[in-house]
Amino acid sequence: MDVDVVRHRAVGLAGEAQRHRVAAADPELAVRDAIGAIEHTVPGNHVNLATHGDLGLPGEFLYDALSTEYPDLEYEYVEQCGCGGHVTRVYVE
Repeated sequence: MDVDVVRHRAVGLAGEAQRHRVAAADPELAVRDAIGAIEHTVPGNHVNLATHGDLGLPGEFLYDALSTEYPDLEYEYVEQCGCGGHVTRVYVE
């Protein structure tokens, strides 16, 4: 059985949207997961969104969707992970 699992939790200082398994060819899934992680982050904190490297840079598929969903949202590219994925930090107010 091929099931994608995402852990979401409300956090006090920071949160991580981490996937156990990623559908690397599905940017829409990555966007939905990112929105879910943002929704579960306590205001006044940030969440680090980790996206699969096979999806490309987050600016190619994630940032426009985040700006559409949250026009006043602040986010920044943090770094490429050792695994080849990418980390975007989102500040939730």
